[in-house]
Amino acid sequence: TYEVKNIEPAEGDFRMETLSDVNGNLNMEERNLPIQKLISGYEDWIKEQSKISLGLDEEQQKVATKHIDQAEKYLDRIKEGFKLINSDVDVEDAFRLTNFAMLIQFNRIKNLSGKDPDEELKILDDSVSEALKDNSHLDLPGVWRPFQLAFLLATIPEMVYPETYKEAREEIDLIWFPTGGGKTEAYFAVLALTIIYRRLMNPEDAGVTSIMRYTLRLLTSDQFRRSSALICALDFIRKEKILNR
Repeated sequence: TYEVKNIEPAEGDFRMETLSDVNGNLNMEERNLPIQKLISGYEDWIKEQSKISLGLDEEQQKVATKHIDQAEKYLDRIKEGFKLINSDVDVEDAFRLTNFAMLIQFNRIKNLSGKDPDEELKILDDSVSEALKDNSHLDLPGVWRPFQLAFLLATIPEMVYPETYKEAREEIDLIWFPTGGGKTEAYFAVLALTIIYRRLMNPEDAGVTSIMRYTLRLLTSDQFRRSSALICALDFIRKEKILNR
């Protein structure tokens, strides 16, 4: 028998507050440094796997080559998403606002506990107390896991230019991680970016963007709470005209 090893998401310094930079303290190169690190790290990992595959037998090499080819294809999608962020101001703003929305959602879900309507906010972390109480949401911390940021970047082209990237829309991306790995935040990010970009292109766009379906009642309840936090964060960004958009 063969025991499948536990799959745990890698960590990294991919900070949402840096990528959003809603105060405009950074230039584009500084703001996008986490993306450059992600791309170079993924490139190095693919090269390492290619070297490892050379030591496999012939049959295993065929499988390894297939997976490495798929990884290189996904790397190209990530680079294409990054290219659009650098070349299209609307895509860049949508990406920055997506990071800010996810930053707000992350902190409000993580650091607020349940309360009655007439009660004060119950904040679990004093370090973010003021930012949550005054609704400024400035100076909040938040970090992407590498696969989450990669998933968001890779899906940008077909979300913002579906007619140009028809081939990518013919494929289904499956995120596979055990419970607690961060799958929800990964697809929430794509949802947020799509909603924001559509609104930037057409402020009257209020149609259906996504249909979410769950098979377990408890999961539905949890996802409703988390998605509600994201929708409220998006509406806050709309009302406050963050980045003057």
